[in-house]
Amino acid sequence: MKVLIILAMTVFLEASAFVCRSSGIQIPDSRVNDGYCDCEDGSDEPETHVCNSGSFVCKTELTDEGVLRSFSNMFVDDGICDCCDCSDEREAVRQNWTNTCEEKNTMVLKRIVGDYKGKKAGLAISHDSKGKKKLFKKIKASLTSMTKEVNHITDFYQTMGSITQEQRKRYEDIYHFKAIYEGVLSLVQKKDKSALTALFGQKLELLPLLTQCVYSAPFGEKEMKRGSANYYDKVYSIEFCPFRTITQVSNQTDTWRKRNDFVKNGGSSLNAAKLKVPNDESWEYTLIGSRNAWIEEIEVPDHLKQYLARGAQRTQVYQGEDVCIDGSKRTTVVLFECGRENKVEQFREYGMCNYEMVFMTPYCCTEKEVVALEKVFKNVAHFSIPFRRDDELREYIP
Repeated sequence: MKVLIILAMTVFLEASAFVCRSSGIQIPDSRVNDGYCDCEDGSDEPETHVCNSGSFVCKTELTDEGVLRSFSNMFVDDGICDCCDCSDEREAVRQNWTNTCEEKNTMVLKRIVGDYKGKKAGLAISHDSKGKKKLFKKIKASLTSMTKEVNHITDFYQTMGSITQEQRKRYEDIYHFKAIYEGVLSLVQKKDKSALTALFGQKLELLPLLTQCVYSAPFGEKEMKRGSANYYDKVYSIEFCPFRTITQVSNQTDTWRKRNDFVKNGGSSLNAAKLKVPNDESWEYTLIGSRNAWIEEIEVPDHLKQYLARGAQRTQVYQGEDVCIDGSKRTTVVLFECGRENKVEQFREYGMCNYEMVFMTPYCCTEKEVVALEKVFKNVAHFSIPFRRDDELREYIP
């Protein structure tokens, strides 16, 4: 009789045993959520939170960075599938779950492949010494054509007595272009390598940016200032010409004011946008910064420190010529970061006439960023992560 009782108890314990997720060790159900970590991975305490130092790793779900997703053990075996393959739950829950990892991972890997191609191409261009010699010749030729263009605008002004906003902006652009171009060519003629590397990096990797300008996507005043008392959102765009100028492009103030008054008096924003007003197609250009200097240490707002921590390669400061209401000059802090293409990633106003901008560029990338992405491809292949193997992805992930 004793033997039967012992056998029955053994069968009962085995049937109601909890299996530790990482080690496979069995413990009685009575020791689950009892406030003590019996399993090394803490999977036996999902509700008491006493083992939250442990983390669970999804078996086949990639994050945007290309690594396996992980989260606290407190979300394991809670009846909700957090992983796209539901590997964080038991079989009973997984049976009713549709695995979406293949589709999700494919989207992640396509973006990573795009990043890889952009960064690798930028790295090749920024390290091409022959290309830099051609660029110096291009700069020299540009100075000649700019001089002719300035003379043309001057003649137009003398004949007509005025110039358009676009001509005025172009005149100012040429002024700043010539200043930096002539300065750079002077350093080249003097063979002042230390000054050139201080400006453009040890391998002059940022030099290709000297002849380029990038426009940001349009954004509203409320987005830039994190709120606004105005009724109708004024639209802006930023033109960034590295090493030279930052220009704020916006719709005409008079045009915007009429629409703002329309909404203020009860009209809808949709109908305000349809209003026909003079100069509706013209733009205002405000020079909010001309290059000041590279700076090694600045007081960066807390919410921008994440970019420095993630490896911003350079930090520039630009100051404008206009004086603001409080008597200060417009100042823009620009953080350069490795990216797949030249792009104004972020532009914000964090104080009266004080702006912050994150600029992504492949010319800022190093071999380290490219190798890191190649490692992602190797890991995906090694761990047999599921994804749709089209021609593009198959080229990088065998």
